[in-house]
Amino acid sequence: MDLAGGMSKRKAPVGDSAKCRGRSIRDFVGLFPTSTWCFHWKAKRTGESNMCHQCQRNDSGRVVRCQGCTLYKRRYCVKCIRRWYPHLSEYDFEKCCPSCRNICNCKACLRADVMQKVDNWDVSTDDKVKFSLRIVHFLLPWLKEFHQDQVLEKRIEASIQDASYLLLHKFVLLLIAGIDACSVKVTLATCWRNERTYWLVCNNCRTSIADFHRSCNKCFYDLRLSCCRELRGGHAPGGGVKSDKVTNLTYDGGKEDWQQRSSHDKVASKGPSDGQYAILIGSAVPPEDNTPNLTGWRANSNGSIPCPPNALGGCGSSLLELKCLLEEKFIADLLEKSNSVVNNGTQLESEGSKCSCFAESGYMNDETSRKASRRHNSCDNYIYCPTARDVQNESLDHFQEHWLKGQPVIVRDSLALASGLSWEPMVMWRALREIRDKNKDERLSVIALECLTWCEVDVNMHMFFTGYSRGLVGPADLPLLLKLKDWPPHSSFEERLPRHSTEFISALPLRAYTDPKSGPLNLAVKVPKDFAKPDLGPKVYIAYGVTQELEIGDSVTKIHCNMSDAVYILTHTDEIKLKSKRITAVKKMKEILSTKGASAYLQSSHADLAARTSTDSTEGMSAQLTGQTHSKQHACNSSGARGKRKRKKGKGNKIEHIPVSTESEDEDLPSVEGSQTEGDVTKLHDYLMKHADEFRHCNYEPVKQVTHPIHDQYFYLTHEHKRKLKEEYGIEPWTFEQRLGEAVLIPAGCPHQVRNLKSCINVALDFVSPENLRQCIRLTNEFRLLPKGHWANEDKLEVKKIALHALSKAIADITLYDCKD
Repeated sequence: MDLAGGMSKRKAPVGDSAKCRGRSIRDFVGLFPTSTWCFHWKAKRTGESNMCHQCQRNDSGRVVRCQGCTLYKRRYCVKCIRRWYPHLSEYDFEKCCPSCRNICNCKACLRADVMQKVDNWDVSTDDKVKFSLRIVHFLLPWLKEFHQDQVLEKRIEASIQDASYLLLHKFVLLLIAGIDACSVKVTLATCWRNERTYWLVCNNCRTSIADFHRSCNKCFYDLRLSCCRELRGGHAPGGGVKSDKVTNLTYDGGKEDWQQRSSHDKVASKGPSDGQYAILIGSAVPPEDNTPNLTGWRANSNGSIPCPPNALGGCGSSLLELKCLLEEKFIADLLEKSNSVVNNGTQLESEGSKCSCFAESGYMNDETSRKASRRHNSCDNYIYCPTARDVQNESLDHFQEHWLKGQPVIVRDSLALASGLSWEPMVMWRALREIRDKNKDERLSVIALECLTWCEVDVNMHMFFTGYSRGLVGPADLPLLLKLKDWPPHSSFEERLPRHSTEFISALPLRAYTDPKSGPLNLAVKVPKDFAKPDLGPKVYIAYGVTQELEIGDSVTKIHCNMSDAVYILTHTDEIKLKSKRITAVKKMKEILSTKGASAYLQSSHADLAARTSTDSTEGMSAQLTGQTHSKQHACNSSGARGKRKRKKGKGNKIEHIPVSTESEDEDLPSVEGSQTEGDVTKLHDYLMKHADEFRHCNYEPVKQVTHPIHDQYFYLTHEHKRKLKEEYGIEPWTFEQRLGEAVLIPAGCPHQVRNLKSCINVALDFVSPENLRQCIRLTNEFRLLPKGHWANEDKLEVKKIALHALSKAIADITLYDCKD
């Protein structure tokens, strides 16, 4: 409406459909001389655009056009070529650009739904039967023991029903012959569909129940057979002790007094049935403190077990009834079929007496071995170290020869099997940084472990990845070393980083063992789809690292054992160079920490981490952490990160196996220390307990309590401690440095530690091999003996469930093959 109150006639807009009908887009080019979209439309038609596919800029200078693109020619500017694809030349880009190679790491491609498929590999029928036979051979001894435990429990149940055949003598249950255990009918249990579908967990020790157990019909309290045996023997079933009950170690009396205290170790329960040694909980705790008050809960004289009182989680008003999860005859039938396979005359293929690592001259072949120790009169100073192509093209016999001995294996050039997608931190951050409501906090910040105080802190994700390359400067000018473990959290690696997940799977060596979906010798993949499977990864470990051993605040993973076999691939490394003033600050801090006020000083310094501190633009950036420090107790239970890697050969992680350890005094050779013999691990256990007062953990304070010297993850062996270990116990661990692109396979039950010599990204995957099933079961038994509340007192693997499924599947494959013949 105009000012005079009349109606003005509306002019048709330029884009009005009535005016535009029948006109070409060219008719409008002159109307929009500065239109960006019109310019790109014309450039796309003529091929004249200079917009870089990577950075989406057209003012970045000269571009290289790909001749292999089909729809339209992609272009990459020279700056992006040199920054993001240093391993490719301009000629490589012109012939086949990263997008054509499916390794483009621009924002759009990283988040695209299109994924590179992992090369499919099929297992022949003959190989499938060969692998199945190997599984049966290694799992049959355990199955016999498993069945024997069930038979014993059925005999006890028969005795309970007829108490005249029962005799209790010196806490050992003696059964008189003639009891008809076959007449006992075991009730099939009703399984609740919890997160571990169809599988029960013992209410006492928190360990999974595979088949036979005792259960209360009123309150549904479930008890494992091993806990039943311990209760009948008068011992504390399972862990039995809360972690806060462990007595603090005191050092006022000196080392002699402390050693005398630790000499009163007592066995809390029956040792493992497989004959392996048992490392006991509460080794430094007086025996009277190591057993909880069992008043009100003990086995009856006839062997029956009442439901525990309310204080222990039960109802205390009924007897526990023997029940089973599987059909009553399932284990017996499986054992019969397995015995038939083994007794059929089929033998595992075995190598000659001389390892093929030795050349004809009798000396070690340097092409397939790496020196990792200098033990005198020893033949295991070298570690098997083939290339990825070697193990891909050769049989598994050589690897199995070393793996069966419990030795770690290094596979070189594993990333050569993959496509070459970049693992640079900023590339990974680009793929994750888009914020979604449900994961908003997770995408903006991460919880990292600060290596000086060993506490967890919240840090902005972009700052964390930036500090990975440039370094961070903390309070008092100290270098701030952070570690990120099991990342991304609360979600699968495949969901959050699908392109990198595919890249990692493609790079896995020895996929018959390591493939997480179809490896024929990976027992974990045998679990049916309708059963919940354990979380075995992959997971990413990202850590800062420096070459110098600072002795305080080093980026390390302390001595521990994996619950299963594991493979670690070092995908990226970067170097943080410390300036002289950082080294000076470290020396000053050592002097301060040697005084009585060390603890208070460290705590006050750590509180300042939430504030911005000094900045060094040439070496690193200031540390500006967000949020509050997490509880010290929780942080002290964290194990940290381990990996590292990059596109050129160089030092990476130092992996020591005590029976496997990681660290080296050599500048050029990587090193790994240790051997996985029962005696070595026992001696390591004794050494750690003997010298526990010399180690420091949270807030750099001395270790004040020890539940289990390995599973606590409180100890890291420095060069000095390794020297003492060799002098006092004759143990020299394997020590090697993991280099860029190398995969390290560590067997289950092999204690090891890691120090990060550079900032590194390591991707890890757990698997379960038939050769190391015994070790997995031994570790499960050790974990269940830990005090309630201990971070490791949980059965995450459920290895017995895995073993039963693997055996059943192997027997089915062998039977099917025999029927076809």
